[in-house]
Amino acid sequence: LESTNKVEHYVFGEPVEQICGLQIISYPNDSGYYLLYLDKNGQEITDTYHDTIESAVDQANFEFRIKKSEWS
Repeated sequence: LESTNKVEHYVFGEPVEQICGLQIISYPNDSGYYLLYLDKNGQEITDTYHDTIESAVDQANFEFRIKKSEWS
């Protein structure tokens, strides 16, 4: 993924070097959505919480220029 460099993510105080994939998920009994930031092996590095799926999609577009029509 090519970042817009508008957001920096940190894990345990260290900057995340490269985000290779994104996924939007929801959990049972949770009304929100999580935008997962994935490494090259598809493992979660970090996440952001969003009240709506549209908000999660907008965040992905803001950070990586991924439009709603590009999600599968």
